[in-house]
Parts: sequence; C-alpha cells; structure tokens
Amino acid sequence: MRVLKKLINIDYSYKSQKLRILTLLSITMLFFLIIAPGTYAANNTTTNSSVYTAAAESGYTMSILDSSVGGDVLANSQISQNIPRTEFSNQIFNMAKQGSVVLKFGNGNGPIMLISAGIHGNEVEANIATMKFLEYIKDKTFNGTLYVIPFDIPKSTAANSRLYKGVDPNRNTNVPGTPGYNIVQFCLREGVQYLLEVHSGTGVGSSGLLISNSEYTMTSQERAWASYINSHSNSWTLIGIDDYAGLMRTYANKLGINSMNMEVDSVVLSTMTAVELEYTMIVAATQFLGFDGPSIPTDPNTVTLSQVASAANSFKTYFESNSRLPNYVTIGSNQISMSQFIYLLASGVVNINNGSNSVITLKTVDTATSPSGSIKAGSIYKSEFVSIAQNILSYISANGKAPNYMGTSLGNMSFEQSVFMLSKIMNYYKTNSRLPNYVSMTASSSGTTPTPTPTTVTMSQVGSAAGTVKSYYETNKALPSSVTMVSQSVSMPSLLNLLSTATLQANSGSKTAITLKTVDDSTSPSGTIKSGNIMKSEFLTLAQTITSYISTNNKAPNYMSTSLGNMSFSKLVYMYSKIMNYYKTNSRLPNYVSMA
Repeated sequence: MRVLKKLINIDYSYKSQKLRILTLLSITMLFFLIIAPGTYAANNTTTNSSVYTAAAESGYTMSILDSSVGGDVLANSQISQNIPRTEFSNQIFNMAKQGSVVLKFGNGNGPIMLISAGIHGNEVEANIATMKFLEYIKDKTFNGTLYVIPFDIPKSTAANSRLYKGVDPNRNTNVPGTPGYNIVQFCLREGVQYLLEVHSGTGVGSSGLLISNSEYTMTSQERAWASYINSHSNSWTLIGIDDYAGLMRTYANKLGINSMNMEVDSVVLSTMTAVELEYTMIVAATQFLGFDGPSIPTDPNTVTLSQVASAANSFKTYFESNSRLPNYVTIGSNQISMSQFIYLLASGVVNINNGSNSVITLKTVDTATSPSGSIKAGSIYKSEFVSIAQNILSYISANGKAPNYMGTSLGNMSFEQSVFMLSKIMNYYKTNSRLPNYVSMTASSSGTTPTPTPTTVTMSQVGSAAGTVKSYYETNKALPSSVTMVSQSVSMPSLLNLLSTATLQANSGSKTAITLKTVDDSTSPSGTIKSGNIMKSEFLTLAQTITSYISTNNKAPNYMSTSLGNMSFSKLVYMYSKIMNYYKTNSRLPNYVSMA
C-alpha cells in the first residue's frame, strides 16, 4: 500500500511518465491478483475513513469510521472467548485495529438505521450480541439501509474500560472530535433516521430495558419503535428522566434522529443469557423497520406486558365511547374474552408492582355468573388497586371464573367496572412506564354497563359442551336438540362448526376465542359407516372440509366421505365431540378416534 501511495503522488511531468504509469498499473494488477478471496481492498476516501468493499457475492461493505480509536478487541478475554472466530468476524477484528468498523447492508431503497454497540468498552454483552446479529444478516438483502458499528471504540474494548482518555465517552458526544460525536455526525451525513445504542450494565434485572428520551422530546416514532421491541421480546421501556446534552441518544434526538438505548443486566444474567436476550431485542428493533432477520420465537399461549397495555388502551377507548364491554379484545393472534382479559390485566398490575416484566400465560376463565355492584365516585389509591388485582387473581385461581364484583372503598365494584379500572391503570403504564398513584372512578350501578350477549366462546367452553353432547349421544343414541353455552342455546349445526374449528385450533396450538355462528340445518342428512378408527390426519382434513363447507353454504353438511364410509351429520357431531372432550381432558388431540 505504501508503494501505491508513493506512486500515486508522483509528478508525471517527467520524461519517464509512460514508464511510471506502466509500473503503477503492473503493481496494481499484481496487488489485486494476490488478494485472497473474502478480503477487502482500500479505496481513497476522507482522512479518517478507509472504505472496504466486500466481495461481489456479499451484500455489504465495510469501512473505518474513526481511525483514532483502533485497538485489538481480542485482547478482551470476554470477546475472544465468546465470539466465534469465522472468516467474517476475523475480518472485523483485524480492521478494528485500524479504527471503528462500519458495516453497511441493504439496497438503499427504504428506511436508514444505525446500530452502535459498545460506546463503553467494558459492556461486552453489547458487542457479542451485535456480532451474533451480524453473522446472521451478513448474506441477507432487504429494502433500506442498515449500518452497524460492532465496536464503537476498539481501544476501550481491548482494555475492557468504560472510559476513553479518562472520560465517559457517552457524556461528551456533543463535543466535536469525540468518538460519540463522530458517530452522530456520520448519521447526519448518511441520512440515518434511527440510531440504536446497544449497552449492558447493572440494575436492569432479568428483562431487557429500553431507555428512551424524556417525555418532552420523545418522538412518536421512538415510542412506536420501543413498543414494538417490547411486544416482541422480554423487555420494557424506561422513559428518560432528563435530556443530558452529552448522551449520544440525546444529541442524536436533538438533531432529528430517532434514538434509543438498549440495556441488559451483566450481573443478574450470565454473559450468554444476556447476549441472547439482547440479540432478540436487536432483531425486533430492525424488524420494526422491515429489515430481514431471524424469526423471533413466540409462544401463542403467552402475552407480554406491552401487549396487555396496548389492549387496555383499545378497551378503554371502546368502553368510554360505548359505555359497555366489547365482546373480546385481540392480543396477537388471540381473541381474548372479557373474563380472560380481567385476569391478564390483574396479572399485569401485580407484576409491574413487583418489578417483574415476565410474560403472562393465557388462562381459561369462565364468565362471571351474575355480575352486579355499584360504586360512588372517587379515587382508588395504588395500595388498594394492587390489592384488588391480587384478590381477583386469587378468586379466579380458586373458582375458575371471573368475580361478579370486588369489594372496594367506593363500594362493590362490578365486574365491568373492575375491567375498566384495571384498563385505565394499564393504559397509564403504557404511556408512563409506571403505575399511577391513584385511579379516578365515576359513580356507577350494576345497570350502567350491561354485559352484551357473548358472540364468542373459548376452547374450554367448546370442550365442556363436547363432553355434554358425547354423554347424551352415548346414552340416547341421538343428538340433543341444543346445548347451552355462554348462557345461550346453541344448535347442533352451530356446534359442529365450533367443534371442527376448535379441533383445527387445537392442532395449531391456538387458544383464540371462536365466533359463535348461526348455521342452518343440513337439508337431507344421511350416510352410514363401518366400525373402525379415523386417524388424526384424516379427522383434521375432515374438520377443514367441514368449516369450508359451512363458510360457503351457511348450513351443515348432510354427510362427509371418510375412510369408514359416508359419515352422517349426527355421527360427525359425535366424533368431534369425542375429539374435543379428549382434548379438554388431556390438553392435546388424540392420535385417532374410534367410531362404530
């Protein structure tokens, strides 16, 4: 490289100009011929920035942002022990000796984001998680532009030091020439819209933490970004108390860049547990903008505090507009009944009060049998509403159903008002990341908010109805005319639709409430079968065929063709009643169902 630079600076007015040009071309060609596949060639750029263009088959480029901060990051034992040595990572490690490395991904047609990791050199979890993300995304293509700096100050990382030149580098990013200042200025030059700072520290706990700018400067985009990350990972958001001028996120926010800190606990969690949590949060942060990334595993049977809080916001708006409960709220792919919702709300309030950000497992909760109660206007203070939430959980645990009312200092608060109160509390949490000191309630009576006729039923309710129909059929060799569900008389055609839908949901692991649909009788029921077994794969296919038929014709089928013959409508209802009764008892579908 020194030979090339010397030749580049030659004054070509000499008579040997042609010879020198030929010499330059020869050396240049030789230089590129001997470069090993996967290495990078330097181009001329600004004084402190060398650009390294990746091999043609790769979807990224690499460059040096700040050549004054270079260091051997592998001198940090946590880095050398926990980041796999691949050709890709070795290239980054080697370049980091020259300065802070910037990788660029994407096709440029969309949002622009930068991930900045390790402004503090002793927060290795941030570096390791970012390198793990880079290994995944290195060969991906997507709309937009993603910049990643896996080691903001390699020199500090090498020394495992929080400080740079004796100063906290995340307190002077508004000072020209500092590492943080250079990163923010890079963001301005490249038009970065979102800046994610990746950190690790103490006092965070077992959940991930996002630290946003203060409520006075936090943008709507930052709020939506944080909410998305929270709902797709085990994390919560702390709204910044103030906007300290030297913080990178504050300085970037002031210059019009959406910015946020990401933290995991390096004391409570083991290094790699913290890394996995932060990796998931990084994935969520990039997927918010539509960038490609690994799928985030989710359990359909659990919900996060953020999801409960978002549902509380929707519920509160509906209740205040309509003065009644909705039939259900939607959380993820699940339709949550009001009795399930009060359980989630109460769990959320108790968890927040206990400092826990744990996901909440969905629970089957039967409806309150006789909702009643009235209250006077007034305030319920925090100590009391936390106690009420705990009492609701205790009641549901003991009885399997929602309470009709709860005793409070304002009177007997009805089920409906209890849901409303808890929703107001959780909606406050969504906005302020803490519980309110009190919640105000207006006077109400049990007649103020009538419970609407339910239009959905839970998987558990379908299972209970299936058990009733199964017993009736085996005793009477015929179907009952109807079965009672959610205080309504449900016909056998409507029940078949519920049973077949529930069977499909049980197979997929979904516990979404099922819409109660009016289905007409089959016109000419017929069919006979021989004795035998219908295997699981077949009864699942039949269930899909039945639901499709009902959806198209709005009536029950006369029969269904099976491996045992043409199964009549009544036998279909009986078969799926056996299947869902088994599911209710064993929490799984049977491998086969016997029919005679």
